[in-house]
Amino acid sequence: MNTTQYNASEDRSILGIGSFFSKFVRPSRSHSCEVDENDRECFSSQSHNSEYTISHSDPPSYKSTEDAKMASCQWMPYTFRPYFIGLLSLVALGLCLVTFLLWWKSSNNYGLGPDNGSSSLLLGWRYSPTMIAVIYIQLTAMLFDDVKRTEPYARLARTEGSKASSSILQTPGPWWVAIYDGFAKKRNGRRSEVLIFASLLNILGILAISPLSSAYLYSEDLVVPHSQEFYRLSPITESPLPIGADRSTHFRAISNLLQNVSTSPWITNNYTILPFWPTTLHDSHLDSLPSDSSQKWQAETTMFKSELSCTKMKVDSQVSGNWSYNPRMEKVESIAIDWLSSDGCKYGIKAKEAFFKTGGCSWSNTSAFFYGQGAIIPSEKSASSTSSIECKNREVIVATEPWTDTSGSYVAHLCETRYYMANITATVALSGMDPEISFDESEFQRNKALLPETLVNTTDFQDLMLNEDWASYMVSILRADTAMMGGGAVLLGALYYYNTSNLVHDPDLVLSAGSAKQRYFGEVLQASLDQGKLRNRFLCKARSIPFRPE
Repeated sequence: MNTTQYNASEDRSILGIGSFFSKFVRPSRSHSCEVDENDRECFSSQSHNSEYTISHSDPPSYKSTEDAKMASCQWMPYTFRPYFIGLLSLVALGLCLVTFLLWWKSSNNYGLGPDNGSSSLLLGWRYSPTMIAVIYIQLTAMLFDDVKRTEPYARLARTEGSKASSSILQTPGPWWVAIYDGFAKKRNGRRSEVLIFASLLNILGILAISPLSSAYLYSEDLVVPHSQEFYRLSPITESPLPIGADRSTHFRAISNLLQNVSTSPWITNNYTILPFWPTTLHDSHLDSLPSDSSQKWQAETTMFKSELSCTKMKVDSQVSGNWSYNPRMEKVESIAIDWLSSDGCKYGIKAKEAFFKTGGCSWSNTSAFFYGQGAIIPSEKSASSTSSIECKNREVIVATEPWTDTSGSYVAHLCETRYYMANITATVALSGMDPEISFDESEFQRNKALLPETLVNTTDFQDLMLNEDWASYMVSILRADTAMMGGGAVLLGALYYYNTSNLVHDPDLVLSAGSAKQRYFGEVLQASLDQGKLRNRFLCKARSIPFRPE
């Protein structure tokens, strides 16, 4: 087929291309690049002779290789070019890195800085993140728009081609249409990963990054620690604490176990901690701690703990008969029971039948048995005990519920107590009326050592704990004939409200006995430290430790 060429001076109205069209046709935003010489898809004008060639069927012919290279081109939007993609990637990576650094700094330095309420600071943490987020979202929106705009041409350029409805006749839609179009494999021939990822990036920006940018930085009240010198009570070796207890010590111990009355934050049923307090406080705060402000203290101090271990004894014999417990008394109906332990300790009691009919408990060393009524009226002693040499320096807990007819449940435990001490790091949290003291239990187990007699005379404490005089502190219970509590059993019975049936049948009886003994041990220690002449004796300045006011 022949072609017709026209010069620049000739009339070209027959082409339907007049001067009006030429004035308003703008070149595309593109850049030239070299491709295969056989590419015939792109037309270009020849600037030297200003001639235009119209071909009706034959492909255009180029006069030279240089003209062919000038004519060949490949269009690409600015947002697809390396510098834009690289800039967007660097911005995203930089924002992630800055976020991590801000989180790390605030976590390790208790925030980024003090909030003094200034307008510049408020503008910085409220406006800056939003401004940066908007700029980033604008960049991703430009990329998303160009992906939607060029997607029809990308489909048309496939080897197998594309339908007109999904290529040149398709108009770009909003993001929810674009992401659906990216997954529409049946309609478009294949999925478009570029369109899918660009849509997800745009969705993440407009629905997550942009709305949440205002909450990126926020002000929060934090507990900021700083060092403060503390005082603490510290024991002095080779100068043992004087062990003694008055009526107030017994009253405090029974009140706590019977009514759960807090007597001191440093004493619990599991441990006793030597007090410590900041040097800014003039009082030693042995009985209470300040409650006018929220604070948290942490210091190294000494902790004491008693550990009671018991084994249940087996009944060796039980007999009934009439015995006299005083030469001037007549014989009375009594019951005698002998127990035997696995290591050969044999312990026996003989008591009036009333002890078993009423129900009672005795906590003593193995050389005695405490009948509650006998402490009130010594002349009416109505019990006795025997023990073998294997029972020496041990203690025994005997308890019975009220018998019906001639039988009932009773139990005997052979026990031994060890006393430990250890230096630990304790934390005191003051956040109201009830302070909380915490420590690492594993730290105590690692550091604990037997409490030396040169520091605390535990033998004297044993004599106080396993004493018959305990009954005089709970006369009302004994007078009511509801329980026969003797010795330390007065303290133990308080945990069961002096119900001997509950006491006998409790599988955790030994744990309860250990708690009662630890409580009394702590009260005795604090009574010794609370004496005015001993305060200065044990007062020493602790090391500088974190002081955490809220």
